[in-house]
Amino acid sequence: MRSVSPLRLVSLGLVVGLAACLPLSGCADNDSSLFIKGVLVPEEGENEGCRYTAEGDATLLLAGTLDLSISNTYKMPLLLGNQLIPRGDADKLRTETARIVIRGAVVTVLEAGAEQRELFAFTTNASGFVDPASGSDPGWGLSIVHAIPSDLEAQLGLGLGEAIELNVAVSVFGDTLGGDEVESSTITFPIFVCRGCLVDCSTAGFDGSCRTVPEGGELDVYCNPGQDAPTPCQYSGDADAICGS
Repeated sequence: MRSVSPLRLVSLGLVVGLAACLPLSGCADNDSSLFIKGVLVPEEGENEGCRYTAEGDATLLLAGTLDLSISNTYKMPLLLGNQLIPRGDADKLRTETARIVIRGAVVTVLEAGAEQRELFAFTTNASGFVDPASGSDPGWGLSIVHAIPSDLEAQLGLGLGEAIELNVAVSVFGDTLGGDEVESSTITFPIFVCRGCLVDCSTAGFDGSCRTVPEGGELDVYCNPGQDAPTPCQYSGDADAICGS
């Protein structure tokens, strides 16, 4: 019997493996099909709510801040990329199946530091829609994930002026319109959690108290009060203690 070299066996194995992939939509890891580029910064504009643009050159946050005296959850607007190749063909009456519908997110909250102690791990609902790639450029989409659970406030027990740094690991998952399940790679986003650090005492009302509003009655508020930007003291339940009013 003629002997077969190890190199020949490896080559045959590669051919068989590639042939097995041909009938399928692809053998690439889903982590490369759907990915999270980062956390989006809201577009500028006061008192207009949160507006985001899902584009590859959008401005991204490198870290976040959450003030528990104002809010007990952190809304994380994720910029998602889809690298699946379009498969629709109008001439052949073939619909596009490479679009991705987001169904949920997997979140792990860790204490920053050498030990990386896990505080919470949970799966949560999320929504979003990501178009397929165009040439060599990914398709872009948006999904907003509540990345800090409300139970965290009680567990941390932060007093006024206290703070802690957390690392939040997030991935999202969903389905293509063709019925294939996809899951993104995981990103880790640092969040500085405090009590009172974002309270803006300069917005005190006409009587010097945060229980009233300034003359004119208008407050300039970031789209997510208590998150990533100074917030009028009227939004804080601890305003009296923080501002001395």
